[in-house]
Amino acid sequence: MRLFVLGLLLAFSSCWLTKSASNEIQPIVRWVHGLNAPCFIQSIAKFFPGFDVKCIETGLGSFGSFDEQIEKGCSLLDKEADYLSQGFTLVGFSQGGLIARGILQRCEIGKHVRRLITVGGPHMGVAIVPYTDPNNLVNKILIPACLHFSTAQTAVTPCGYIRSLRFYEAYTKSQNTVLDLNNERIVNPQYKERILGLDLFMAIGFDNDQMVQPKNTAIFGFYKDEKYDSLVNLEDTYLYSLDVLGIKQFNESGRLFRCTVPGGHLQISDEDMGKLVADFANIHNSDYKKNFDYMKDKCFFKH
Repeated sequence: MRLFVLGLLLAFSSCWLTKSASNEIQPIVRWVHGLNAPCFIQSIAKFFPGFDVKCIETGLGSFGSFDEQIEKGCSLLDKEADYLSQGFTLVGFSQGGLIARGILQRCEIGKHVRRLITVGGPHMGVAIVPYTDPNNLVNKILIPACLHFSTAQTAVTPCGYIRSLRFYEAYTKSQNTVLDLNNERIVNPQYKERILGLDLFMAIGFDNDQMVQPKNTAIFGFYKDEKYDSLVNLEDTYLYSLDVLGIKQFNESGRLFRCTVPGGHLQISDEDMGKLVADFANIHNSDYKKNFDYMKDKCFFKH
């Protein structure tokens, strides 16, 4: 009888330990969708078999304050704070990429983000209206309106990440989210601390992106000057030279990965999603470099 009871105890203990170990190693991904693409109409779970994957619904993204969408994301993640405190990966698509970075930098839950992945995110802001030419009349009207009027900032979500070299003074005086997140006006030391606290950061852009312009804003580049006819890479921006956000230090430590893939905005293939993102998102996987041979023609990184 004693042997029987002991056997049951050992079996129960073994099952509990196995389950506990499984829970401990299950990678966690929380992700934020883009403009007008709410959680219920898309899923990225297929790319993360064995992961705990959940979409964070911050709103449709067309109307309302961009800052409020960041706050909503923080509030939803805060409800899982005890669980997420073990560390998790945050993924953002399109403007959701900037929301994800806002969560990392501003919110208490952000200190538990271990890896950040953004796909087509407007990190340096956008300079013109989607799918338009820089010299289109609509940009001469809507861009300054976004910057000059506080009501536009609170009513039209994309106004929160307009960054204009042509109306730069208005930009620097605006209540603009990207101006704040990039430490461009007032340096918030927590923002730099949170970036440097990440294990890894991957930013993916698209070589024919006309939604977020300039297209290299997704990998921390921007237009060279107010002519808007040439681009500069991250290394030639103020963000890098002054290192107000810690991006230079982070890049030089070999933890920043910038990738440009073929196609228009968010037109990333399943193959690229699988090979560029899935292994990278697993915070328990130290072998994320196994796909470097595949990545080398698409990405800029330090070995």
